[in-house]
Amino acid sequence: MGLLRLILLAILMALLYRSWRRWRDKRRALARAKPRDQGHMVACRQCGLYLPQPDALRDGDDFYCSEAHRRDGHNG
Repeated sequence: MGLLRLILLAILMALLYRSWRRWRDKRRALARAKPRDQGHMVACRQCGLYLPQPDALRDGDDFYCSEAHRRDGHNG
């Protein structure tokens, strides 16, 4: 009877380990598939185009999508 319990316990532990690995692999795959956060979106003061704040050019409190729009907005 003791050997049978040991075999059943080993099978149960193997099944639990396999289930845990599947769960872990699914979580890793989902984490890789999530789109990255682009940050806060801001609008170009000149044309109104929305872009992620890290990609925008800042001039004081205003944001611009390109150097040309920054120059035009600053002069106008």
